[in-house]
Amino acid sequence: MACGKMDQRGQAAVTDALFFLTIVAVVSVLMFTNAMGYGKNLIDTSVEYYENTYIISALKTLYAVSSPLEPGEYNVFKSNYNDNLFTMLKKDYYLDSVLSNEMKIKVMESLGKIMLPINKNKNYLFYIYNPKTLGPVGSGEIIFAGFVITQDGVEQKTTYICGRSADPEIQTIYIDNISYYLSKHLLGQRFAEGRMSLLEKQGADSTLVIVNTGLLVWTATPDIDESGTWVDLNIGSFLKSGCCVYTPGTPSCEVNS
Repeated sequence: MACGKMDQRGQAAVTDALFFLTIVAVVSVLMFTNAMGYGKNLIDTSVEYYENTYIISALKTLYAVSSPLEPGEYNVFKSNYNDNLFTMLKKDYYLDSVLSNEMKIKVMESLGKIMLPINKNKNYLFYIYNPKTLGPVGSGEIIFAGFVITQDGVEQKTTYICGRSADPEIQTIYIDNISYYLSKHLLGQRFAEGRMSLLEKQGADSTLVIVNTGLLVWTATPDIDESGTWVDLNIGSFLKSGCCVYTPGTPSCEVNS
């Protein structure tokens, strides 16, 4: 009898030990999983914070940066005369309420230098938008848009520069494509927006216009269709609508007709 009781006690002890080990194992797995999840969430949150901070800082820097006054010169260290980029832009716009090709190039050259640390892995879009003007879709008017986007592989970038157009169909193309980017929820999408005042001539008078500036950045991963064709953007429509392909460092950006 005594031996039987000892066996029962031994079995109970083993069962209790196994039950305890099971609890310890489950708790350990849960703690490890939670720790891994916490670490990943911390990394994701940190990346999002630093990327958002960089994009906001990039747009602020564009407001404060200087640019050469000489046509065709984009290096402030080689120029004898420099001025604030957006001061130059306001003067240029005031002449005829349209930005010259030279001014648009200066903007994209300055932005390209600001975005250089992340340019390899990021595509970006900068635009100037007048929300008060009732465009063809009742949603304002694009005064300027510049795209730097991946094409033919992540290593190669193409810059597209677009300007204001009086053609309602062209404005529709601009707004539709920019809206597409803003609403697509692109991989790693980050966005910053600011405001700026412009003067427009109206006969002998001038009107103050408050416009929005926007900088949208996303991870450089082009969309490829089944045939291997790059389809991230309706490039044909843009080129036929007064935009041009710009090669950084060159003094011209010819508008396709």
